[in-house]
Amino acid sequence: MTMRYIVARSASVALTICTFGLSPLFAASVHARASGEAEVLSNTSVVIMIAGKVSKDLILTKIRTTKSGFDVTAAGLVRLHQSKVSQEVIIAMMAAAADPKLAVRATGPAEALTNNDIVQMVMGQLPRPLIIEKIRVTKARFDVTSDGLVSLQSSEVPDEVVKAMMSAPVAPPSKDATSE
Repeated sequence: MTMRYIVARSASVALTICTFGLSPLFAASVHARASGEAEVLSNTSVVIMIAGKVSKDLILTKIRTTKSGFDVTAAGLVRLHQSKVSQEVIIAMMAAAADPKLAVRATGPAEALTNNDIVQMVMGQLPRPLIIEKIRVTKARFDVTSDGLVSLQSSEVPDEVVKAMMSAPVAPPSKDATSE
């Protein structure tokens, strides 16, 4: 097999997977527009726009002007980063998720960051500025006791991130809070 054949075949398989994997998403979007429902942006819709080579400027404008239900939890941010979404777009998504005029509210309890969330983002190789911005805009229940700091250090959480954790706003305890 020639290298050209392998590359062409790989591109064909990737296109097929992408087409079949994303077709329900496109169909849902078309259905929403046809039925008069307002569009609600999601992480997937942003990734689709990036894959479709929509300019970053248009994506940012769309995020800032359209209702959204973004998953900006630690796991959601890691997936966005792995999907090659730029820091600027992710920060705009976090801002939209915090904006009561744009965010479609989830039915569950409000998110509160924990040490485990920070470690997950560090291990997911999120850039430090994104982690620090997430800490800045989200209530937290961090363990920054001596033991907590030792644990963060052993998990290789950068000092800059730990300092942001130490100055983060604290979330009120929830009724179903469990200890970590």
